[in-house]
Amino acid sequence: MANGSIITNNGKKVLLNRAYKSSPDYNPINQFKVGVANGTPAVSSTDLDTPVPINGFEVTDDCEAADWVDDAEITTALNATYFKEGTYGLDLTKDAGGNIDATTDKTTTSVDFTSKDLWMWLYIKDATMYAKLNATDCVTIRFGSDNGNYYQYTRDAADLAVGWNYITFNTGTADSTVGAPAIAACDYSYIGIKADAAGTVWAVDDLVMDHWRVASADDYFENIDAGYPVFDETNNEVEIQATLATTDANGFNIDGFALWNDDATELMMSEDTITDESKSSTDEFVWVITDRVE
Repeated sequence: MANGSIITNNGKKVLLNRAYKSSPDYNPINQFKVGVANGTPAVSSTDLDTPVPINGFEVTDDCEAADWVDDAEITTALNATYFKEGTYGLDLTKDAGGNIDATTDKTTTSVDFTSKDLWMWLYIKDATMYAKLNATDCVTIRFGSDNGNYYQYTRDAADLAVGWNYITFNTGTADSTVGAPAIAACDYSYIGIKADAAGTVWAVDDLVMDHWRVASADDYFENIDAGYPVFDETNNEVEIQATLATTDANGFNIDGFALWNDDATELMMSEDTITDESKSSTDEFVWVITDRVE
């Protein structure tokens, strides 16, 4: 990954169209996205590599209560040391050695999952804990209407890393669909952890989850600040300011930023990759973007 900033091909197209057509076909820049794990900006890019929800998402479970239903292999408990949002995360402690799989599930807040993404966080404490995960399908997420009707998504150990991992999927990226989930009323959440062997166990703090939520397409956008853009016609410059408030995009290491318009099919006008910065409820991020014609 390399830091950098570019105007995309779509951005150039919109700029030319709005400059030279008496009735432009495209709307101007008026909103932005942010993302994580963003690669080197490219003129051909049409989105950030991994955009993240800014606000407006729906929380399905905040992991602030130890009320999941555990199988014989696992014990869930509140963890005040490792969490992404709120006061607690939820330990996923495999403390029995009878089975390779450890699972827990819950009837969570009912949400309409139509055209939305499910997001959740999984914390792996260190390399010792990481080595205890099965190489294949070590994490299984199920989300649906009950334990016979759900969308399923799996991750291999190679997809994860020590520290906090964000896991996200939707009906289009699910690995499988079991039964016929009632997509407009999804309230069944499940996580299964597959160990490298049935006898493998781990302790409190080793594996923690937090903050299950769903996000729709408009949850990824925020408007640019009021009063912008500001034009400097003497120096052939335009300035745009964009703010992430203390309530926005919390829990992510932000390293991607993009300006967009709000056409029926939104177009990404520019892409920036920066050194990642952790965003929490005590932070406000402000971007000031200056474009110059020379």
